Amino acid sequence: KQGEILALNNLGIVAGQMGQLPAAVAHLQAALALTRQRAERRHEGMVLSNLARIYQLQDELAQALSAGEAALAIARELADETTAAYALLHLGQALGRERRWREALTYYREALEIRERLKQPYLQLEVQAHLAQALWESGARAAARAEVEQIKPYLADAGLQTAEAPAQIHAICRQILP
Repeated sequence: KQGEILALNNLGIVAGQMGQLPAAVAHLQAALALTRQRAERRHEGMVLSNLARIYQLQDELAQALSAGEAALAIARELADETTAAYALLHLGQALGRERRWREALTYYREALEIRERLKQPYLQLEVQAHLAQALWESGARAAARAEVEQIKPYLADAGLQTAEAPAQIHAICRQILP
């Protein structure tokens, strides 16, 4: 039964990565309906976090924030730090798209703390890159550069490909450290 939820969630992720955002939303909404029908709270949080990401890519920022906050609430209720870190990242990204950098910083910092605690260095890189961007955009240029300096050793590392968004990490680093 969980297999169907995970399959729909994964189809949503892949569709999103391919830029097929309406298809991604459709798969994720179908997965969400199943999680609620089956009372699968952990999976519900995961799917909501992925929906938050897709909504922010579509510039549907109110929906992104709503889904992200719901995902974060479930993750905290269940002490699911992995989903919490993703939800925090996606909330920060949605706020960043609204240029609400100082608010985004709060979410990025908490996500970074979780990734560090869970010892997930490659997943940590994406959070650090977005944190650096938010610092840069909010005028904290030295702090942004310091974050990018921590990322630099990984930029040529083949392991970076296991990060969620290696191209985005590179682009943010190039923006801050020309």
